[in-house]
Amino acid sequence: MPTATDPNVELSQFVAKYKFDPLGYVRVAFPWGQEGTPLEKHLGPCPCQVRLLTILGDEMRKRNFDGHNPVMPIRIACCSGHGIGKAQPSELELHTPDGLRRFGDLEVGDSVFTPTGSSRITHVHERGTLPVFRVTFNDGSSTLACGDHLWTVKGRQQRRNKADWITVSTTELIEAGVKRDNGVAKTSQFCIPNIQPVEFDYTGSTIPPYLLGVWLGDGGRNSGRITSADSEIIEHIRSLGEEIRPNCGSYAWMVKGLKVRLRAHGVLERYSYQKHVPNVYLELSSAERAELLRGLLDTDGECNKAGSIIFNSTSYALVADVVWLARSLGGRASIQPTTNPDA
Repeated sequence: MPTATDPNVELSQFVAKYKFDPLGYVRVAFPWGQEGTPLEKHLGPCPCQVRLLTILGDEMRKRNFDGHNPVMPIRIACCSGHGIGKAQPSELELHTPDGLRRFGDLEVGDSVFTPTGSSRITHVHERGTLPVFRVTFNDGSSTLACGDHLWTVKGRQQRRNKADWITVSTTELIEAGVKRDNGVAKTSQFCIPNIQPVEFDYTGSTIPPYLLGVWLGDGGRNSGRITSADSEIIEHIRSLGEEIRPNCGSYAWMVKGLKVRLRAHGVLERYSYQKHVPNVYLELSSAERAELLRGLLDTDGECNKAGSIIFNSTSYALVADVVWLARSLGGRASIQPTTNPDA
């Protein structure tokens, strides 16, 4: 006769606790997140599994199954969890290799960006109406995603053990807690990998990107003139094939033909607080966008004691464009308003 300490008795008692709770059983019976196991990259069952196990438990309770006497079978139809689509709002606008697109307008064959480049859409699935969450990162950027959306992340455990990245859903992130207490304050629980520079297809720039960046930083309204005491900037502009000569002072320089090109891009008559990067220049190749950013930073940029690069401007639109350029090149950037107490 089995005793109270018999392993089989203990196992049967353990299983009996979850008689009508298959979800609870799955959560405690499997080694979720444990290093060296097949589930080390998973914090728990995925959202579709959670829904299925919850429905299964509800149906078992309705039938009052006692483990011996037969009851009506439970029939649940579900689609495969692989490739059914991770929903985002139809109205969400996102950048693609072909420019800004509305998520709901994307079709099979369209190109979208991935963390390491781009890929073409192979299937489109209508997911109906689902809860949507705003996911915000520590640089202030954010996006909208459903609970099933998958994220490649590292949590505290993976960072401390130098483990690989894991893939979890939005729901799993929420359940695990996006913030943790470090003893002093709340800090981020998870991080995502840095992206590679995104590549657009547009190549029709008429102003060298570096020159445009310099003009946006130190250019004069209604003219092709720039003001600079930095000989390296002037020589670099010359190396681009531009004709540049002194104009009305030792630090003023006129670039031949620049005024006409600035007018064509709609920025010539902008005051300093109205300046912005023309949209087409935000969709150049990564190398050209890097040159544009260099021109902006060579004129209105600085480096602080911590090694961070700072860009200053009276134009919020231009600051936002610089942030976008840095992020599109795989960098991390955020906007910090400056308040003048004497103003």
